[in-house]
Amino acid sequence: MKLAISAMEGHINAEVDPRFGRAAFFLIVDTDTMAVQAIRNPNLEALLGAGIQSAELVAREGAEVVLTGECGVYAFDALSRLGVKVVTGVTGRVADAVRAFTKGNSSFASEPNVACPPTCSAADCSACQSAPAPSGKDEGATEADAVSAPEDLERLIRRITEEVLKRLGQPGARTIPEAETQEKITVPSKKKLHPGLILAIVSGKGGTGKTTVAVSLALSLKEPVNFLDCDVEEPNAHLFLLPRYTDTRMVPVSVPVFDLNRCDYCGQCADFCRFNAIAVANGKLVFFEELCRSCEGCFRVCPKDAISEGEREVGRIKVGETGALRFYGGELHVGEQAVGPIIRQLKTIQDGKEINILDCAPGVGPAVLSSVWDADFCLLVTEPTPFGLNDLKLSAKALEMLGVPFGVIINRDGIGDDEVERFCDDNEIPVLLKISHDPEIARGYARGIPLVRQDMKWIPIFQRLWEAVQERCV
Repeated sequence: MKLAISAMEGHINAEVDPRFGRAAFFLIVDTDTMAVQAIRNPNLEALLGAGIQSAELVAREGAEVVLTGECGVYAFDALSRLGVKVVTGVTGRVADAVRAFTKGNSSFASEPNVACPPTCSAADCSACQSAPAPSGKDEGATEADAVSAPEDLERLIRRITEEVLKRLGQPGARTIPEAETQEKITVPSKKKLHPGLILAIVSGKGGTGKTTVAVSLALSLKEPVNFLDCDVEEPNAHLFLLPRYTDTRMVPVSVPVFDLNRCDYCGQCADFCRFNAIAVANGKLVFFEELCRSCEGCFRVCPKDAISEGEREVGRIKVGETGALRFYGGELHVGEQAVGPIIRQLKTIQDGKEINILDCAPGVGPAVLSSVWDADFCLLVTEPTPFGLNDLKLSAKALEMLGVPFGVIINRDGIGDDEVERFCDDNEIPVLLKISHDPEIARGYARGIPLVRQDMKWIPIFQRLWEAVQERCV
C-alpha cells in the first residue's frame, strides 16, 4: 500500500505539514518496502484549487491513503472521487505517523475537518453543513477557531500587525514606506466623445458612503438616468431606490461537458486549466464547475473531442424603474466567484447618449476595473481616516493608470484628520463635495431612506455636484 503524507521537509523524519493542499512536500511511502519518495508540492502557491491539484498529484503517484493534518472540502471531495482515503488530525513526525498507521492506530475520515470555503453556498453544500463547528480555544485550535472569542480575535490581530510591521523593517513602530510618501498622482484628462455621460462612483473600501452618493445623485437629477448597480457581490442600491421590477435577465457562462465514453484520461485538460477546476488520475476525472472561469481552453486541447460546451447560470440582472430612473441591478449567485460575466452584461446596457450612473464595488479589484475603464468621470468616495487615505491612494493610482478623470468626495467629514485633504491638495485632485459626519444620516441610511429624501436641502447640493462633474467632462 502507498501512503501520501503532507510534510514540512522532504525526508521521513520531517514534521507532518498540517496543510494538505499547500503542504511543502508530499512523501510517498510504500508500506511493503518502506521506500520513500519525496515530491516538492508544485501547488504551494496556486491561486485557486491547490487542494484539488494536490489530490490529483498524489493519486497519480498511486497513493491509496493520505495522512495529513487538515483537509478542506474541495481536497477531500477530490480525493474521495479519485479513490483515495484520508486520515486527518495527523501530527508529529512523518515516520511516527506511518508507524501508527501500519499498526492500525489510525481511522479514516468521513468528512473534511476544515470548514467549507466562503465561495460555497452553505444551504446547498452538504460538506459544509456536515463540517464540525469550531471547537473554541483548545490548544490545537486553528486560526478559524481562534476568532470565536473576542480576546482570541484581539490576540490574532496583534500577531498579524506585528508580523506586518516586522516585514516593513521597523518592529513595533508604525511606518509608511518612503516610496509611498513621495509618489505623486496625476488626474488624467479625457475628452468626452458622446452626448451622454458615464459616471462611475467608486471607493477604496466598503462602508464609506459610495451607494449613498450614487443614489442621492441619481435621485437629484431632472434628466432620465440609467442606474447600474455593479456591486454584484453585495448589491444594495435597490434597498434605497425601491424600483418596480419589470424584467429579470439570466447571466449564463460556458462550462465543459465531458463525454467519458470518448475520454482516455490523458489529463491534457487538467494540465491546461490554470484555475485547477479539473483533476484526472487513476482513470477518473473530477470537475469543479464553481472554479471554472469559462476560458474554453479545455475544449480545444482535448485530443479526443470528448469535451463539448454547456452552460450554467452564475447570476442575473434585475430590471426596474423608479420614476424616470431606469434601474439595472446585477446579482451574483451565492457560491459563485466570477463577477466578470455579470458586469460585462451590465456594461452593454449603458447608453452613451444618456446619463449613466454606475455604483461600483469597493476596492480596486477586477470588478471595479472592468466597471470603470470606459467611464467619462469617476467620483472617489472616501473618509478622513488613515484607512480612508490609504485606500484613496490605491484607487487614485488605479484610475490614473486607466486614464479616467476623477474627483473626490469626503464623507463623514470631521471624524478624523486633514490628511486626505492634504493629499488631494498636494496632488491637485479636486474635492467636489464634503458630507459632514451626522448620526441622523446614518439613522436614515439604516432605515433605507436616501439622503436627499431625509432632507430636501441636499438636492441642490447634489445638483451642484452634477454641474461640477459636467464641467470636467468636456
